Amino acid sequence: MMLSLASESGFQEERKLLEDVFEPEQRPDGSYFVYTYDQRYYKVLSACAKLRLKTRNLPEGNPSYIEISAADWEAVFGGITIVAPAQEQQNRVSLSPVTSAPAVEEDETTDFNIEEAVEELAQASKAESSFADQPAPQPEPRKSVTMEAVDLEQRQKETYRARTEALQSREEAINSREDAVRSREDAAKNRESSISALEREIAASEATFTEKEKEIEARYEKLERQRIELEDQAALLQKQKQQLADLAAHLRGVADAL
Repeated sequence: MMLSLASESGFQEERKLLEDVFEPEQRPDGSYFVYTYDQRYYKVLSACAKLRLKTRNLPEGNPSYIEISAADWEAVFGGITIVAPAQEQQNRVSLSPVTSAPAVEEDETTDFNIEEAVEELAQASKAESSFADQPAPQPEPRKSVTMEAVDLEQRQKETYRARTEALQSREEAINSREDAVRSREDAAKNRESSISALEREIAASEATFTEKEKEIEARYEKLERQRIELEDQAALLQKQKQQLADLAAHLRGVADAL
């Protein structure tokens, strides 16, 4: 299913985005593809969802990057050799944001400790030296560390702003859906009321038709009785007419005899 979905032309933009932002990384515990949070965070999440990539937000508790196992990545994009050094992952862990919640006020970012950042960079340099079996590099000047701190602070602000905008968009979408549901419920209630009114009107019309049918039947029976009576009267008149004709003939006979 993943391969068929990933090959659809409609997902080419998502594929290109993920191939641009994710970097291969080889670690002692396996191969991964890693993306560090930036302003494209929510687009990346959406693309992963569309391509059905299984992702992990790390570190736990205060994530700053997304990783995908090489097996899950290759199921969608095909096999790619992992050549990135492990130092990428070590630096990422040492420089991960340490704030306890995403809702960070801007004035709290001034609590960033430069000395701790220097110590973390020094530890990362020692780890790189141990891993590569090379002499430890010279510590970077304080100005470089300060720039790292500024970059980290800026990234925190951008991440917070992006998350805030996304939450606002989601809230607006939820409100819109709730309004749409309420409108549909009102429309359904109006239709139910209209149907009930029509049913009552139909019932009243049926009752009226029944009464009219009974009235018509009663009139028909009355007309039938009147027809019979008229026929009887016509027969009587015919009989009386015949009697008068006979009487007239008799009187003419008597007159002739005289």
